[in-house]
Parts: sequence; structure tokens; C-alpha cells
Amino acid sequence: KKIILLDEIDGIYGTKDRGGVPAIIKLIQKTQFPVILTANDAYKTNIRSLRDKCQLVKFTKLDYRSIANRLEAIAKLEGIKTNKDSLQAVARRAGGDMRAAVMDLQSLGSRIGTEDAQSLSDRDVTRGIHDTLRLIFKGSFESAREAINTMDKRPDELLLWLAHNVPYEYKDSKDLKRATDLLSRADMFKGRIMRWQYWGYMSYQLDLCAAVATAKSKRYQHFVKYSPPAHLMKLARTRFYRAHRDSIAAKIGEKVHASKHVVRRDYLPYLRILFEKNSESANEIAEACELTPEEISFLRKN
Repeated sequence: KKIILLDEIDGIYGTKDRGGVPAIIKLIQKTQFPVILTANDAYKTNIRSLRDKCQLVKFTKLDYRSIANRLEAIAKLEGIKTNKDSLQAVARRAGGDMRAAVMDLQSLGSRIGTEDAQSLSDRDVTRGIHDTLRLIFKGSFESAREAINTMDKRPDELLLWLAHNVPYEYKDSKDLKRATDLLSRADMFKGRIMRWQYWGYMSYQLDLCAAVATAKSKRYQHFVKYSPPAHLMKLARTRFYRAHRDSIAAKIGEKVHASKHVVRRDYLPYLRILFEKNSESANEIAEACELTPEEISFLRKN
């Protein structure tokens, strides 16, 4: 009468989670209860040994017509005035995700036309945050809290997105003041979490972000194209560089028993010099740490 559920198991990685996969395999072999593991990518190399012990069940995206039928049923129950073309437009843009389609329906209000449905952007890797922002700015505290609980971004990223986009959404200066006061308090709790490592404050941070929905005196009807903050855009531009750097640092860290931060600070500057000179020592290090040709090339050029 019990199920063990481990979510996003493919997130296990590096020295911090060393021993995690063997421990889970041991659990699977010993427990009398069924174990369910979820993963965004079940074929990651770091969970290969775990995957061999499991039966894979793949969830595929839903057909848009199935989603549209469900939206039509919800619209009737909730008294939403709309038509089949509008609901199909919402369903198509959901990308096979029923929950996302229902959240879109909720964010559009009690009267939905084809033009309203077409204002939704196509779902992509950043669509989760767009859904969340729309439900915070256009909806109630309850809908905002639900959206935050199911978003695909970290809470600190949500803070950045809200701070960047709230001036474009809330045109009334009093609404903007109330919203920025709430975000300021949320940022204070974020600082306390980082300083004291007390994660119990996370619920306060998230509730204050959701409370931005209550800062508005009226629902704004104008369309806002939510954009990422400059800090995140800079991180996106440097993602390729940081991914290679951190991969190298993790491999070297395992050999020298140091964190990625220490390797980046104390080891990489000297390793770059070795690899630039194509020394024999560089080749030995590359072989010992199992560096890929791309990572070796990265060290020589960066």
C-alpha cells in the first residue's frame, strides 16, 4: 500500500551526487514496494546502469483534438464563452501538453475569441515561464500560486523575470509600487535562504512572487510580450562556454578531490597553459581525466 516516487532522476550528476545511482539500484532490489522514477531524458549516460534495472514507459504528447475536446468540456462547466476554432487554436499551441492548455484557457478569461487564442505564443523551452507570468499578471493569487508550483524555472529566475516585466504590465504607478515592494520582500527571503541555507523560507519567497497578482487594482487588457532579463540573456550567450568549462572542471575535480569552483579557480588557468603548448603532461592529463576531443580543443583555445 505504498509507492516510492523519485522525480527527475536524470538530474543526478557529478561529485555531489556520487553514490546516488548505486543507492537507488540497491533500493529497487531490496524494497517490497513499487518504485517509479521519472526522467526528462532516460538515455543520459549518468543513469545508464539504473535504466537497465527498470522497465521504460514513454509518455507521448497528446493529439490537439483530444486537448480541444477537453477544453470544450471545461469551457461549458465554467461558463466560458468561446467557439471550437478558438479552443482548437489554444490546443494546437499547447504542444501536446494538457495541463498547459488548461492554464492557457484559465489565463485568457471568461470570453475567448480566435484573436485571443492566437495571441498565445507557440510553446517552446521558455513557454513555461510565459505561462507563469501571464497567470500572475492576469490572474488571481490562487492561479498564480498553481502556476509557480508547476513552472519549469528556478525560483530565483522567476524573480528576475518578474522584476524585468512588471513595469511593462502594470501601468498604474500604485500597482507598480505594490508589485515591486512584494518582489523586494521576496528577494530578502532569497538572500536569507542563501545566507543561512534555511530552505523553509522558500515558501515565503514563492508566495510573495504569487502575491504580485494581488498588486493590480484592475485586470490589464493590453498585450505584453514578456522578454527575458538581460542577465539571463547573457547567460544564454555564454552557455556553450560554461558547459564545456564545467564539464572539464567536474572530470578533473573527481581526480583531485576538489569542487568545480576550486578547479576553475586554481587548476584551469595552469592547465590552459599546458594545453596551449601541447605538452606531454597535457596529453597524460587528458587521458587520465577522459577528456573528449572537444574539451581538449576548448582548453587550447580558451
